Amino acid sequence: MLDRKALRKEQTYTSLQEALASPEKVYKLSIGGQNLEEFPESIFQLDRLQKLSLERNRITSFPQGFDKLKYLQSLDLNDNDLEKVPLEIMELSNLEYLRLDHNRLTHLPSEIVKLKKLKSIDLSENQLETLPPEFGGLEDLIRIDLTLNHLTELLPEIGGLKSLQVIYLDYNRLSHLPKSFGQLSQLRILYSEQNQIQELPQEFGQLGQLKEIYLNNNQLTNLPDTIGLLSNLIIINLNKNKLTHLPETITQLESLESLDLEGNQLATLPKGIAQWRSLMALDLENNHLFDLPAEIGDLIHLQSLNLKSNRLFELPEELTKLKRLQELDIRMNQLNPKEVRKLIGLESYCRIQVF
Repeated sequence: MLDRKALRKEQTYTSLQEALASPEKVYKLSIGGQNLEEFPESIFQLDRLQKLSLERNRITSFPQGFDKLKYLQSLDLNDNDLEKVPLEIMELSNLEYLRLDHNRLTHLPSEIVKLKKLKSIDLSENQLETLPPEFGGLEDLIRIDLTLNHLTELLPEIGGLKSLQVIYLDYNRLSHLPKSFGQLSQLRILYSEQNQIQELPQEFGQLGQLKEIYLNNNQLTNLPDTIGLLSNLIIINLNKNKLTHLPETITQLESLESLDLEGNQLATLPKGIAQWRSLMALDLENNHLFDLPAEIGDLIHLQSLNLKSNRLFELPEELTKLKRLQELDIRMNQLNPKEVRKLIGLESYCRIQVF
């Protein structure tokens, strides 16, 4: 089996006929977009194959014999006509990358746990309603994409994915995340946009490696106090939820660089925001803010501040301390000309939108 560096140098065959003429030379085969309805059994003659792509075909059935592809590490079956995951591929003991997106899958077989070396699986744009409990046994899995399915819940066994770093859950029907989600100790990035999530478990604070959260367009009304424990967070996107307040502990996120809270129902900000020393972008558009804490002037790295469509009737003079501010939007508030004049000191280096 070739290592990754050597494999990159090998030719990718795009003709099965050509590949079969020299099977001992074939490590990569890509025969997508050829209207294949069945998996070609002749591929099993390519016993050195490590990467196989059959995307954009019409494959619905698979033969026995996948055990002959004992070196296969990557299999791409995206955009076919699969209604179920072929059990035959569970024989691929060295498989690390599997694409099954853009099919018509309604469930995953429990046998998927046999793919012990699997690192990445793409199941986006299918019709999955749940995952089998056995899925949590894929301990080497680093990345999973479940975007655009019909998931209504994640089973507790999801916490077994000890190596998981990135998960995509966008555009499903999730109303909550299980407590076991906090066991994903290696998780770096969470995408769960466009769901119906109403709350996050307290165990969410155990995700100590988390760097980016995308939970926009959900139904969140509050955040757990334990969010303050996520000291590695850099990006938080919570726009278009139903947040009425922020826990004071959120001010402990000193590494935070971008915070998007647009489209919530916030009336105030916690006074401890001076601790957001790394913050560069703050979006508070379309909330219910009446005023801003003076501590906002301590956000010395802030470059973009969006205050559009709130209920502000005064501005703190401390805004003029934001020497790195490049964009400020205060449109659609209740500010009189006197308040706007407080910003004169910013005009030389900051684009201010007033009307």
